[in-house]
Amino acid sequence: MRLFICYTLMQLPATVLVVLALYLTMDAGWLSELSAALLLCAWLFKDVVLYPLFRQAMRKGPTIGAKSARGS
Repeated sequence: MRLFICYTLMQLPATVLVVLALYLTMDAGWLSELSAALLLCAWLFKDVVLYPLFRQAMRKGPTIGAKSARGS
């Protein structure tokens, strides 16, 4: 659970910027509400898809260097 919170906090600033950009483009009339909602869903789906890769990358790997030479 701790890793999930870390991942969520790492994604939060970019998500806030995307929401702000979508709001500004909707306010200017360049984007409809449906398009903005679909883009936001795609952005969040990207985070859901990439989380398992992040979790695997943060897993502890084999020891290397001095720790493996000592056997600890």
